[in-house]
Amino acid sequence: MITSNTAFIIGNGSSRKGFNLESLRGAGTIIGCNAVYREFMPDYIVSIDAGIINEIRGSDFPKDKF
Repeated sequence: MITSNTAFIIGNGSSRKGFNLESLRGAGTIIGCNAVYREFMPDYIVSIDAGIINEIRGSDFPKDKF
């Protein structure tokens, strides 16, 4: 359930290195891209990469958030 008008879109690139993603919790909905879930559990995840999609499907990531 989305409870805020604020959303954070988190990529999987090196530009997020050193940024504490947990600091975003409670400030809005966190949407992760591709394999970011390997290191951080966003509220939702998106991907168009077939390999990553299959990986996410086989993971413990909540199916209703993908």
